[in-house]
Amino acid sequence: MNDRAQREAVVEHVPSAAVGAYERNPRDHDDRQVKKLAGIIRTVGFLVPIIIDHAGTIVASHGRLAAAKELGLRTVPVIRAGHLSPHQVQAFRGADNRIGELSSWNKSDAA
Repeated sequence: MNDRAQREAVVEHVPSAAVGAYERNPRDHDDRQVKKLAGIIRTVGFLVPIIIDHAGTIVASHGRLAAAKELGLRTVPVIRAGHLSPHQVQAFRGADNRIGELSSWNKSDAA
């Protein structure tokens, strides 16, 4: 990670209402999934921040924001990726939504 990106990767806590959804989000989060995410956040805390761009629009983690709203959280942790170009934001969105789908499940007892 370069020095500038490292400086940018700071977790902030911002009002939930200040985080805007990306209108072309390719994923849908149904009530069942949002409730599961809310349960995880309630149990272990908000361990994975929402990634936002310079304008406060979600780059990744729409489901976590929905879960935070379900829980009535007034603030959410975010990482502001303001150093990314619009092209880099789009590339990250695509990768974030697809890369996990390309992995396989480890069927050993270690998982």
